[in-house]
Amino acid sequence: APAPSTPAPTAMPATETPVQAPVAIDDSSVVAAPRQLMVDTTYNSPAGVEPVAFTLIVDESGVITAANTTVKATVEASVKFQEDFKTNLPTKVVGKKLSDLAKVDKVGKASLTTGAFNASLSQLKSQL
Repeated sequence: APAPSTPAPTAMPATETPVQAPVAIDDSSVVAAPRQLMVDTTYNSPAGVEPVAFTLIVDESGVITAANTTVKATVEASVKFQEDFKTNLPTKVVGKKLSDLAKVDKVGKASLTTGAFNASLSQLKSQL
């Protein structure tokens, strides 16, 4: 005897989970979590186009508490300049308010990386 046919599964209608409206609480002692702002960018060097990324951590007031450079260059000289920039950038920006930072002067010996950072400031600020 043939096996009884089973009906094809029917798709269940999507159900929406009700979202509870946020409750307003007046608690000024709650500290906003630090925010991480990041930009991936490139710049032109004598060796060609070099990639680099910059990450800033800002507190609830927009003050930079940490700065990191992700070295992405592949050309040896560019790697050295990006590493020099990475080492020296925190001393130039930590403790400053990002919204007040117009540019940084040459960081270490890395003028092109500094230029890339300065060009990225508006993108970083837009993430505040």
